[in-house]
Amino acid sequence: MVSRSKVRVMLTASVAWVFFYDVASYDIPTDFGCQNALIADDWRRSVLNFHNNMRRNLATGHVKTMNDAMAPMAFNMNELLWDCDIEKYASDVMCGAAEDKNYDSIKADLQNKKDCNITEKTNSLLKEWWSESTAIDLVKSQLYDADAEKNAPRFSHMANAAIKAFACTYGTCPGSNDLKLTCVYRKKLKLNDKIYSKTNFLGKVCTQCASKLPADKQCIKRLCQQEYTRAKVKVPTLTDPSSGRILKEHQEKVEELAKVFQNRTGDCMSSGVIYLIACKSCGEEYVGETARPLCARIKEHLDGKEKSSPTTPLGAHRKLRHDGVNFEVSVKILAREPQTSARKTLEALWIHAKSPKMNRKEECLSITRELAPYLGLLF
Repeated sequence: MVSRSKVRVMLTASVAWVFFYDVASYDIPTDFGCQNALIADDWRRSVLNFHNNMRRNLATGHVKTMNDAMAPMAFNMNELLWDCDIEKYASDVMCGAAEDKNYDSIKADLQNKKDCNITEKTNSLLKEWWSESTAIDLVKSQLYDADAEKNAPRFSHMANAAIKAFACTYGTCPGSNDLKLTCVYRKKLKLNDKIYSKTNFLGKVCTQCASKLPADKQCIKRLCQQEYTRAKVKVPTLTDPSSGRILKEHQEKVEELAKVFQNRTGDCMSSGVIYLIACKSCGEEYVGETARPLCARIKEHLDGKEKSSPTTPLGAHRKLRHDGVNFEVSVKILAREPQTSARKTLEALWIHAKSPKMNRKEECLSITRELAPYLGLLF
């Protein structure tokens, strides 16, 4: 049994954190300049660095292939750039838009599991894709032959020496709470194209880059540097009306979530948080907590609002306070706590401190009643 003195110490620390914690806020990304402000530049940078580090490893002969052998060094391997237009295109095809035949896309589902770290999960998937190098014999052939097409299509496009740019994205699509990851590469390999050309000499891996850049800038850390023009990808016209509707709903949801989070990158995919929703029309608030990525929980709140569902906080607020008229909300993170019981305690303390009017009274009472024996020690 926990002693009252220990509870006093724990709650005192929690309350101090609640009232003096600096509420999380983030600057709008400037490094990449991409349209989707819900994705943090740190995530983009992590994905970009993974690709170029692996390509550099291949260029210098540090990638394993079939039979535990080392793949031959790669000659004139380009360093990849991140293309924001390709990222937008990836977001479109992720939710059903027709794909450009000249681009290759790799897709995977990411379930909204508790305490999901999107960067760690993405890196885990990228490692899985790259590990297909061990399913083919790169010592024997560096061609995108039938064997590579069947057993290592993802590795082959990640390692394609000739491409200059790519981008990845993640998110949910209408009708599903599952996170999806999509990466698009600006060249689709054809059968028997070269994945890369080999060289036996480390000093030659980056000596004929065919770049228009100054000679001293054509090769950096064993990867070729290239001039580049952004893709300006145009998504083909959708012939399936249902696909068009899904895509439109997806784009609208991304825009709505970006507005809700006020373009604070990182908040959307944060898990294990206590959050506050504020009505922009009347100022009333709701405090909640979630172990899942915050986007998933906020999406559920917004769905309840759109449907005016009386069993949901925002739906009930719309009917009772605004006579069914829709309203906009903002969201911010109050605190971060991965441990469930500690997070629920912090949620209760925030509710006690702010008395948010959108929270159900019985919910507030039940939460504070559990803490009542200890709140007297602090207030």
